[in-house]
Amino acid sequence: MKKLNNFTMILPDRKPDGRIRMTVLIALLTLSSFWGFAQTTFNNTGNISVPSSGNATPYSSNISVSGMSGVIIEVKVVLTNVNHSNPDDLDIVAQSPTGVNVVLMSDVMGSDNITNRIYTISDAGSSNFSNNSSNSSGTYRPTNSGSSDNWPSPGPGTITQSSPSLSS
Repeated sequence: MKKLNNFTMILPDRKPDGRIRMTVLIALLTLSSFWGFAQTTFNNTGNISVPSSGNATPYSSNISVSGMSGVIIEVKVVLTNVNHSNPDDLDIVAQSPTGVNVVLMSDVMGSDNITNRIYTISDAGSSNFSNNSSNSSGTYRPTNSGSSDNWPSPGPGTITQSSPSLSS
């Protein structure tokens, strides 16, 4: 059984080369519980801005989860209004209150500009994010391309996940 009380989205800009425009993300966390097959959505309606260098603001972005009982059978993360001039620079990790980290997307989608995209990240996604070209809005599996990534404090530090999964 997984019991979640808080979920943290951590979005640093780890490549300080000036290629990034402001990125606006709104994260939704959807949990489906086995008992009664209820689906509950928790969200952060605030904007998350990624500057041309340095960490996102806010860093980190917390989503409080409460009132869930039973066994959680599915977790989905939805990123809305994603705008970025070089999405390969976006490294996004989700962290549970027990310290379990899942790389949602890292070093993917190349350097093509993306505008107003909606990405649902779920283990049930039909494919991984593309490594070299931008993805249209849709549902994708958590994808980490390349070697380990570092999310500075208050982030989880260095993570190496070749096949990340939200059911971890």
